[in-house]
Amino acid sequence: YKKIWLLGISAGGFGSILYASQYPDEIDGVILLAPFLGEREAIDELVAGGGLATWSADGSELKDYEIAIWSWFSKVTSEANRKPLILGYGEEDRLSGAYGVLLDALDSSSVYTREGGHKWTTWKPLWDSISADLAL
Repeated sequence: YKKIWLLGISAGGFGSILYASQYPDEIDGVILLAPFLGEREAIDELVAGGGLATWSADGSELKDYEIAIWSWFSKVTSEANRKPLILGYGEEDRLSGAYGVLLDALDSSSVYTREGGHKWTTWKPLWDSISADLAL
């Protein structure tokens, strides 16, 4: 294969991030649709730490898996290590409140939203838009 992309929805998005954090050289990009990004306390710690650009896992109270995914996000959204990362979600999705820290680190062209909640009738049209733009 010439390129390997991971696509994950909800808990599958979380799994895709964990895989990417463990095997970063095996993938070329990640597409996340409404991913679970950890507990609310983890997001609050990232916000209190100034966001991804200034957050450090040193002394963090986060769980190991949260440190792994947010450390990976921090790395792949930095200019020196940028890797394709696409986020799509419904504007009424119950998980979307956790995306602010990640949204601040992503280019707007990498973010897809539409009306809808945490369900297939939202994710399918998001995927159609993303795959058309990426010519997949």
